Amino acid sequence: MALALLEADLIRPDETVPHLTLDWLVETFSVDDFGGPRVTRRELPVGPAVHIRQSRR
Repeated sequence: MALALLEADLIRPDETVPHLTLDWLVETFSVDDFGGPRVTRRELPVGPAVHIRQSRR
């Protein structure tokens, strides 16, 4: 049984997504298959961040 899963992706702006935003990340990397995600926004020393917690079975 896994307690946590960390997924990291390298995303670069291109002609389809010229500006990466936290809203775009939430929309792109969350699913509603098993209930809506819990999204938390935080300010980190390096800048704004978003945490998405969801069930993905």
